[in-house]
Amino acid sequence: MGSWGGGVTVCVGDVYDRQRLGELVGAARPEVVVHQLTDLGARDFAANSRIRREGTRNLVDAALAAGVRRVVSQSIAWAYEPGLAPADEGTPLDVHAADEGRRTTVEAVATLEAITAEAPEWVVLRYGMLYGPGTWYTTGGLMASSQLPYGPDVTSFLHVADAAEAAVAALTWPSGPVNIVDDEPLPASTWAPAFARAVGAPPPTPSTPTPTRTRGPAAPPTPTPAPSAGPPPTPPSSNPSLNPPSRVERLPPSSPSRGFRRDLAAGFHDPVGAKGSDPALRGGGERTGPGRGAARGGAGAGASSRTGGQRPGAGAGA
Repeated sequence: MGSWGGGVTVCVGDVYDRQRLGELVGAARPEVVVHQLTDLGARDFAANSRIRREGTRNLVDAALAAGVRRVVSQSIAWAYEPGLAPADEGTPLDVHAADEGRRTTVEAVATLEAITAEAPEWVVLRYGMLYGPGTWYTTGGLMASSQLPYGPDVTSFLHVADAAEAAVAALTWPSGPVNIVDDEPLPASTWAPAFARAVGAPPPTPSTPTPTRTRGPAAPPTPTPAPSAGPPPTPPSSNPSLNPPSRVERLPPSSPSRGFRRDLAAGFHDPVGAKGSDPALRGGGERTGPGRGAARGGAGAGASSRTGGQRPGAGAGA
């Protein structure tokens, strides 16, 4: 146990230790439990599926035993069935995917969401592909030293600052799943070159091989080191911060989906004063109505790295 000040008490527990977890949650007596558990430090997707199944079960059981009324859980926006248009929250999850790896991921996501819904009040945050400080998609991140995709696969991105803002807003939202994504899904042929420029990585090329799958990839492809061509260009100096470099606009509370307008290229690197660095990647007008913001796992090429719930380009399954 420890304190961060301002009334915040920190304690470290093991989500797989049901008894101790129950004791910690019971002692804290929270009004709301926000579940942001993942296990991707070693790119072990089986471990990540386990924490979605077992970790969620243990945490929600502890919350309910402690009298918690509201649970907010992190999910993903690329677990939908394939299709040719953006998926809304009513689109079924791809639990019957032909690819075993993808099916395992989606089944774990479905389990997480079903367990979360046992709470009297609940919100499932279906995040797009996270980018910004501390993610794989930023200067020095995993994808900055990997061979980038190039093709039609579509990704619904989400800046980490917007993800945090949505989690706080969800404390008062009605129960249900919500797509949390940037305002405009983009194909790899658009976002990957901008990402490379923003982080000083070798640019992708149209000749980059892109395997084809019929129902979306099982999991993000293992990034391969980009061909060596000497040291990469030095990116502009920056002061990374969770404060967004450009404005964020949310949809009205009446809309089930939450969309964010952001300068994507600036967000990859978060440079100070980098607004408008790549107009092609600016989010378009705000979405209205359900589900306008999540591309979804679908037929087509599947090398979009950890692409977020894609249509028509297959998304990956972290």
